[in-house]
Amino acid sequence: MAVAALDALAVRHGRIRAEVIGRGRASRVAAREAKCLPIDAPRYSDLGDSLRHAGYHHFCINVPDIEKAVADLRARGVRIVTEPFKLDAISRKLAFVADPSGNLIELAEIIS
Repeated sequence: MAVAALDALAVRHGRIRAEVIGRGRASRVAAREAKCLPIDAPRYSDLGDSLRHAGYHHFCINVPDIEKAVADLRARGVRIVTEPFKLDAISRKLAFVADPSGNLIELAEIIS
């Protein structure tokens, strides 16, 4: 199969490269070792500043008690990007934390 004929989406993580080749039911996944250089963790001073970075922004985890979740994470040394705040428009209390690579994780508590 010629390289030009491949419809490949490459996703890199560490030294592994995964490619989705083809479309629909004819697609397959191929993995091989690749020399991928690590990138520096994104640096930002607050949630607003984080929006200047390209790529996905964050994912969300629902928690039953956001204050307790943030306190537990803080005690474990997790970087708290945004302290819990209430967003009435979506009936949630939210907070943002960062993993060791700088990826943002949203914590959400449903409020009545």
